[in-house]
Amino acid sequence: ARLRLNTVFLEIGAGMEFKRHPEINAAWEKFARFAGPDNAAAEFRVQFSQGHDKDSVHPELGDGSFLTQAEVRELAAEAAKYCIEIIPEVQSLSHAYWLCMPHPEIAERREDPFPDTYCPSNPASYRLLFDALEEVIAVFHPRMINIGHDEWYSIGLCPKCRGKSGPELYLSDVNKIAAFLKARGVQTSLWSDKLLNFRGEDGKRYGGIAVRQTNPKTGFQTFRPATYEALEKMPRGILAGHWYYSLSRTIDRALIRNGLKFFYGNFGPTIFQNWPGRSRAPQCLGGEMSAWVRVSEPVFTATGQLPMLALGANMLWSRRADESAPVPAGMRLGAVDSGAEKLPAAGKGSPAYRALGRAIPGLRRHIHGRPLPSESPSSRITPLKLDACCAMKAADRLGGLAFDVKGVVRRFLENGLESHGIRFRFSQGASAAIGLALNSRGRVVIPMGGKAKSIVFLHALHARGAPAASYGNQDPDDHTVAVYRLVYADRCFVEQPVITCHTIGLLKCPFGVGQLSRTFPAFPAWSDGRHTLYAYEWVNPYPEKTVARLILEGTGAIGGRYRLAPAGPRQSRGGVLVFAVSRVAAEQGK
Repeated sequence: ARLRLNTVFLEIGAGMEFKRHPEINAAWEKFARFAGPDNAAAEFRVQFSQGHDKDSVHPELGDGSFLTQAEVRELAAEAAKYCIEIIPEVQSLSHAYWLCMPHPEIAERREDPFPDTYCPSNPASYRLLFDALEEVIAVFHPRMINIGHDEWYSIGLCPKCRGKSGPELYLSDVNKIAAFLKARGVQTSLWSDKLLNFRGEDGKRYGGIAVRQTNPKTGFQTFRPATYEALEKMPRGILAGHWYYSLSRTIDRALIRNGLKFFYGNFGPTIFQNWPGRSRAPQCLGGEMSAWVRVSEPVFTATGQLPMLALGANMLWSRRADESAPVPAGMRLGAVDSGAEKLPAAGKGSPAYRALGRAIPGLRRHIHGRPLPSESPSSRITPLKLDACCAMKAADRLGGLAFDVKGVVRRFLENGLESHGIRFRFSQGASAAIGLALNSRGRVVIPMGGKAKSIVFLHALHARGAPAASYGNQDPDDHTVAVYRLVYADRCFVEQPVITCHTIGLLKCPFGVGQLSRTFPAFPAWSDGRHTLYAYEWVNPYPEKTVARLILEGTGAIGGRYRLAPAGPRQSRGGVLVFAVSRVAAEQGK
């Protein structure tokens, strides 16, 4: 809400309980277990398994299960408290695994073991879909529902549909669903890719064009009829989600010419062309930034979602892509101090990117709902002495990779010892950093004593081929490169995994929007133009307890809980470098 993002498109699928058709949820759980655990596996097992084009699979939806209707109502009520409207996305016609897996009798391809498209000529398809829509409407009471319809590949194949044209089948389906929703006071939205016919900037034709192709691996031949002619006969009042905008600067004209209002779907603030001109069209209502990944902080950060929301909000509420003024004032609460001001401007020196750098601490605070302990005026920040713990010398190699650790420390010292108000102390001995190779069984113990509200690490990942969460692999355990363990005087302990592109970033990277978007809640603390160090504040869940020691461990010492691939000639090399650690505690007497 502070970013003035006022709408959430929420994919429903089988991720919500359907009381009239519990078989939908049961089939989804079984299907997700087979397709998962991530999109890379789903692509191999389902999407590319049959020789013909199939829709993408998202086994992370509902975490492979579903929420009860009571839980979904609670979610909707919480969004309403912040004036955020939820538009349910109930995928129909295409991306219909959730309907066809429990009811293969409605599938367009009866022979497909994983059908993704229902038959638009079968009345049973709509009895099932409309039952589901009735329950969605009862739970959300929405003003609008997005009915999908993107990436429709299986067209006119079954005996009921054979002989009918692509536009005829498309319009018949849209008209039925739109009429059903209109009778219940709900507006219809859909994705518009199958309504377009255009040549992209690369010279290729895109949209709902006729396609005849042969699979080079299987020899399987397919023909997909054109659908774009349906655009001229689309019912009025439908809102189009326009996600092909990046392929051509002029493709918006087709929607405008045919009277369709639209929003830019899968909105990408860093790839949009001619935003000032295109955003002025009265038919353009805004933009929607998509995640298409599991809703979790590690995955959102590694895939660049959270700060991209800030850049996107900046564009959507301005006329210029590089304006910094429209960044909401609430985001600028965490003003950056002199340490971060030394960072070179990201990208081409865009004011928006510089504003994003200033906004990161405030954005982090608002997402977590509270300031970090280091931001409290009553906190006392004390650098820890690491002289006896540091072992990385200038000539040392870490996990097979060489690195001038002394040189980086020297350049940091030349620019001061503070970043974002946190003072750090570097080793004064012969060694300049703690090094933990990937998959090592190494362990470094730092004696502490006293109490701590949080621990701040100044660290970086010096690695080649280090894994990070992505669209294909969204499990944080697969991207953990070390573990920090806080041991209390009573021998209890808590652990914090060090996750690539979440709590730590890559060392050998010039500072840029990539570092801002792919390390969160860690943030770039300093850069010399070639290397970047990251500060990560770990909030102590038991600040009332006395801390005995802090332990830094390689993933090889954790007993197999983290699944980082073994090091090898073509695999991950390098490790974690810890340059400094500071303790945040309450002032004496508080």
